[in-house]
Amino acid sequence: MVSEERLGILRASVTLAFEPETGNVVDSAGKGRRLLEEMRSPRLKVVMDAANLFDARDPARLLSRLEEILDEAFELLGAGVLLSGTSQLARRPAGTLDDDFTLLTHDDVLCS
Repeated sequence: MVSEERLGILRASVTLAFEPETGNVVDSAGKGRRLLEEMRSPRLKVVMDAANLFDARDPARLLSRLEEILDEAFELLGAGVLLSGTSQLARRPAGTLDDDFTLLTHDDVLCS
């Protein structure tokens, strides 16, 4: 059994992170910024998967706006990012990557 003292230490050291993603309640960088501002907690952070900021059904979130969307996301959320990366952005029906697919690495996003 965990002692009350140890349980208090665990509670004080837990960091919670959310991921802005089109299917989540926090579905944009703007909503993520608002959540961080409202919570004002050093224990609330962001998991940034750049691919989850795009949505082919929403003209404001098309892949063709990649630089603008990523610039805005890192401007709004950058200080709160705990972990960042990217998953695959596009696939052919068979599950292979499109010929013109370019994978953005963590360094590409943060250093460009």
